[in-house]
Amino acid sequence: PKLIRISKNEIICEKIKGTSVGEIFIHHPNSAGVAFYTLGKSLATIHKNTLQRLSLYDPRFYTNSDRRNYAHEYRYLKERMRLFRDWGVLSLKTYTSFLHARKRYRPRYLCIVGGDVNLNNYFYVSPPDSIVVIDYDLAKPGDPLTDVGRVVSALWYRQNIYKLNVEYTQAIVNSFLSGYYSVLSLDLEAGVGLYSIIIWTIVIKSARPLMNKVEQLIKSNPLFSDKIKTLN
Repeated sequence: PKLIRISKNEIICEKIKGTSVGEIFIHHPNSAGVAFYTLGKSLATIHKNTLQRLSLYDPRFYTNSDRRNYAHEYRYLKERMRLFRDWGVLSLKTYTSFLHARKRYRPRYLCIVGGDVNLNNYFYVSPPDSIVVIDYDLAKPGDPLTDVGRVVSALWYRQNIYKLNVEYTQAIVNSFLSGYYSVLSLDLEAGVGLYSIIIWTIVIKSARPLMNKVEQLIKSNPLFSDKIKTLN
């Protein structure tokens, strides 16, 4: 979108035309397939413009300290995944999928990524089929499949929250990946699976303390417990 004014405290741009793909996914299923196919193509085009291939010894990605941190982060994540499994908020199938994906996948490309993908920051416009992107201030060099994994994770998160049809959600995920693959022929399966699972662990990790606090309030505060009784 065109910038209207920039100051110390605000950035104002022209009014966005179109509808966010997040809203389309939930409220406009007949348009969702085309919208997410277009999003996949647009995201891949952004990545392709700065895409560079990495070797296993690329100093930008694999310094000695980075290798140690990479291994440490994996061990930490593996422990966290095991904890989620023990809590009962992560299925054994997902846990096994994480271990399999992590063993198979190593980043092989570097490009400019969004860093904080939000479905409400991508607006679908038609005609012609196109995507308007906002809030890209966290863009940075990274693995392109982090963005792809975040979109996939966001779709399944909304499916879970809004109790949407699983087959419908999988069809939209496939449309998005098909659009991406039509521009960039990357091996999407292992990387996307790994990053989407990682995002799920972040959601679960941040939600668990909140769930515990709410449970404590319900048990200890008469206002909460009385309200629950009234609702029931």
